[in-house]
Amino acid sequence: MIEKGNVRQDAETIRREVRDILQPSGFVGKTGAHGVLEVKKDNSLINNGGIEVPTVGRRVHWNSFYKMCREILEPIVERGGFVNERCGQHFHVLAGYFKDLRERNIYEMEHPLPEIILANFHQLCRRYELAMFWIMSCGASREHLTRWAKFRQSIFKYSAMSSRMSKVQSDLADNIVSMNNNQKGKYASVAYHFCEFNQSGDVSIFHIENRIADGALSAAVVTAWAMLCYALVLKAVRLSQYGVMEAGDESYLTAVKNIQPLLIQGEKNDWNSDRRADTTILTPKHIEWLQENTKELINFLKPELYNLGPAYDILMSLAQTPCSLRLSRGQTWEQIEADLLENGGSHRSHGAETEVREIIDLACIVDCENLDIWVEEVAANVGQATEEVREIVQEMLQSGRYRWSHPIGALITT
Repeated sequence: MIEKGNVRQDAETIRREVRDILQPSGFVGKTGAHGVLEVKKDNSLINNGGIEVPTVGRRVHWNSFYKMCREILEPIVERGGFVNERCGQHFHVLAGYFKDLRERNIYEMEHPLPEIILANFHQLCRRYELAMFWIMSCGASREHLTRWAKFRQSIFKYSAMSSRMSKVQSDLADNIVSMNNNQKGKYASVAYHFCEFNQSGDVSIFHIENRIADGALSAAVVTAWAMLCYALVLKAVRLSQYGVMEAGDESYLTAVKNIQPLLIQGEKNDWNSDRRADTTILTPKHIEWLQENTKELINFLKPELYNLGPAYDILMSLAQTPCSLRLSRGQTWEQIEADLLENGGSHRSHGAETEVREIIDLACIVDCENLDIWVEEVAANVGQATEEVREIVQEMLQSGRYRWSHPIGALITT
């Protein structure tokens, strides 16, 4: 959601110009020229609703997401668009479902999603809720590092260890403050109001919404956040073979309860009150805890983030120094974008990773006596240093998605 900087201009005029550029498809089943569903007003924004740009759902891929975000942000910023405490970004992760022209339900899932996967996703979000508030913060001053929590209320106290996920959904609907009855549960930090359950408790419609992120004007930041939300779902799938994850031990939960009110504020405020969170009491020691907790999250998701372009490197940079700290120190959005992209590509060539994966998928190099020989052959083929390729291969093996095959004499997918 983006507001118009020059209030002397009519917002609808700007929306019309942006609409002409982005060519929204108007239908979730059609991506369109720029991945945009529609360009519309949002009543949370001043000056006749500013600009809100919902996008069409698409498969997760760094380059396509980054291109889409850049193409959306550039024309808006060129016309004076800016973000403030009234602006947020929502990330939806779902298995496709919609009604066709005959009002028939179309589902992408062949079978209902086992409830345990949604339960583990919820537990992950509970454990790392503060980390997500931290890494997705974009307040422009040290006193107000993020916005209020009225439209993204904490889910921390609702455990999937003691309740079925259908009960968690109903508890959020009953206890999360909303503006009207048709929005029950909508304003949770991570919302499940779109989900539907069958009689056994499994998920017949899987659709979660992460509402935590502040508004950002960096395509790299927005894309990295999207990869984070996607990786959480993948991690939940992987964890589910072992049972339901606990959110943390007593000392961890105590630390969360102590720090949470210093960062997540305003849930019970009047709808017309100040929309900024007061973070003046957040000490350097609290910030250090948030940094380490967020790095723990990103490292935990490293296997899922591995194939998502520079997402891991960018998210690790944001874990240490989120946009809020960068902006409060005087950086512009342009500088933030440039710094993150430079850091994201500084550790190794992501193009080399793609080439190595292509060699694996196409079985270009096989019949090698051992892994070391295979690595040397691949390095020579892609024109990269052997040590760099060896590092890439080690991370592939650690991700669990690849393994060495003696009969084939090559790395293969698991």
